[in-house]
Amino acid sequence: MKKRLYWMLPFILVFIGLGILFTRNLLHVTEPPESDWSRDLELFETDINQQPIVTFRNNEFQISSYNTNAELIQKSYNKHIELTNTSSYDIPYTKWTRVFIKDEQVIYFDYKNIYDGENKELIDQANHFYPLRDTILYMKGSDLYQLHPETLESTEVISFKDKTDEIVPFQQGDSIWFIVPQSGVNSIQLDVYQLQENKAKLMVQPTFTLKPGELLSELSFATDGKKAAFLYETKGENTGGTAPVYTTYLAEGNLKDATIEPRRITYSDPHSSQSLKEIGDSILTYKDGTLVALFAASGFSQTKHGETSAFNIYTATFNGEEVKVERRSNTSAVSSKPQWVDDRSITWLDLDGDHYKLLYASSNPEIIEKAKQITGDNVMAALGKTLLMVASSFFGYVLTSIWFIWPLLFLVVLFLIRKRLLDQDPVWLFYSGIGIYILAAIIYKDRFFIDSMYERAPDFLTFPGSSYLYIFGFGLLAYLFSWMGYKVKEWSSIVRLFFFIIFHLLLLVTYFGPYLL
Repeated sequence: MKKRLYWMLPFILVFIGLGILFTRNLLHVTEPPESDWSRDLELFETDINQQPIVTFRNNEFQISSYNTNAELIQKSYNKHIELTNTSSYDIPYTKWTRVFIKDEQVIYFDYKNIYDGENKELIDQANHFYPLRDTILYMKGSDLYQLHPETLESTEVISFKDKTDEIVPFQQGDSIWFIVPQSGVNSIQLDVYQLQENKAKLMVQPTFTLKPGELLSELSFATDGKKAAFLYETKGENTGGTAPVYTTYLAEGNLKDATIEPRRITYSDPHSSQSLKEIGDSILTYKDGTLVALFAASGFSQTKHGETSAFNIYTATFNGEEVKVERRSNTSAVSSKPQWVDDRSITWLDLDGDHYKLLYASSNPEIIEKAKQITGDNVMAALGKTLLMVASSFFGYVLTSIWFIWPLLFLVVLFLIRKRLLDQDPVWLFYSGIGIYILAAIIYKDRFFIDSMYERAPDFLTFPGSSYLYIFGFGLLAYLFSWMGYKVKEWSSIVRLFFFIIFHLLLLVTYFGPYLL
């Protein structure tokens, strides 16, 4: 066994380095969004990029969506997020299908017609179908109707005279609201209606200025009965083929104040010094009098190799001019379509290959504890990230070629001018080669110890002066291993030098190489 230590010890150190790398990656892929928020729990798989339907019944919540077989499924979960029941409904699916579910009742829309899900009988024709939590709105021409699920009867809410054929509806508690955007010249007017006694009442008409070329791309609304807030995003087209510019604005004031001024909103990434990017799927609501936005965005995450960002779910709490942003998911997949289950929990969709996973997270301590379990998917994700990092680390041998080319040139020159000296194999040949190699490593250390490595690598590798410490520290170990090999194999000076360089680079590339790319 002792005779094998000269090669066993280096590989033990290599496996220790790989173990540290895998453990670190496992911690990254299982890092909770925040310390007081759980990791994700999977509820569902679907092929449909639609926000699932969340309902409540008998102290349980139900999640309804089409599964990967295009079958409408409803799953019931108790407060412990344990599956208690699964129901299926024979509702045909097309990309235009929209569904309303409450209790056991299902009503669906197939692009032109509204049907009773139980007997497939036609209820009415429609241009647009808006299923809310407790009721249904739909457009028929320029007329807006409310469909009462209990009776399957429709009442006309309003008839638009300006050929309006689309609205943006919201349910705030038990009240129903909808907005009709009216585009003007560099402006947008929002006609805000509330449903009162089956009729639409115009509540306020704020007008917001748009920059030239800006268009309204997304709108969210919230009210607590006294205050109202509008969160909207504009899309600015650029010339010259550059990407469009998206800008987020917030306007908040008294419900009937049409003069409220919007302000531009920038969300700070809570886990980096950057701002969140590509904001979307925003849902605005008042929670205990405080305005809160739930949205998807691209922000800092260490769940992927070669990237430090991912699309995740966030909340923003508005307190005057102060905006507190918190991360609510931390996965490597593209997260979208978030929604509240209750005040303490959310669901969202994660793109997973050619289908979507419906995930759940909460601030409930019981759920936080339950979600701590490491799954096979977590292990595979960490292993995949580790293998990619190890593969990219081989680039380190290219970067360090400038180190070992000098002792190689030294030997070539000696071979050309004093070939007999190589045959004599003096011991100073070995030490001279080491000295030249280490000197080259110090002079050209910045070829390997690049800035991006210091940004990605852990602290125990990147403290001030760490490059010198590890060059000399691993050099001492490489010297020890080459000396042990010399004692066993009686290596020549050139062979000892060759193995010294191999051992030294092997250790450096194992520990630092994964963070090069």
